[in-house]
Amino acid sequence: MDKIMNRVGVTPSDRKVAVAANNAATESKDDPLKGNNGLYTGAAIEIWQKEKLIIVTGKLSKTLHSESAALLNAVKFLAGIPDEIDVLSPIIIDSIMQLKAQMKNPDQTLDVREVLDALAVSAVFNPNAAECIKALPQLEHCEMHSTHLMDPGCEKPLKELNLYITTDAKLPELNNS
Repeated sequence: MDKIMNRVGVTPSDRKVAVAANNAATESKDDPLKGNNGLYTGAAIEIWQKEKLIIVTGKLSKTLHSESAALLNAVKFLAGIPDEIDVLSPIIIDSIMQLKAQMKNPDQTLDVREVLDALAVSAVFNPNAAECIKALPQLEHCEMHSTHLMDPGCEKPLKELNLYITTDAKLPELNNS
């Protein structure tokens, strides 16, 4: 990738959404409510609204993957719902996390698929969650960046929403000797 970027004359800092995602990951190290078991990740989504670029970010927490947090922040923004208003029912979140623990899943944080499912259930009784679901199509063709490789529970639904996803995750090098 470095060779291709050099050839076309671009740097990682030219991609604003990547810079925002990496900043979110770095900032999360200073926030006691962010990170999970010493892991700190970030994600960001670029939204064009009335010809103005808005970048929303998400950070890994004990509850949400960074991509899940970025997605929720994006749809809340698009739906005009203030950040301090919860759209997911805590009871539903806890139920999903307990089920994952019961199934001996080492990662109880909610991936994007689980957040979308929780949003759909919450929408039955929470009009703010319903507005977030209505805002999902506005994410089509938006740019998204993650600081790490996503698991299928995040990557597949984001692709189904037609987001353009990139990462600058460091892959382990193969020893071919």
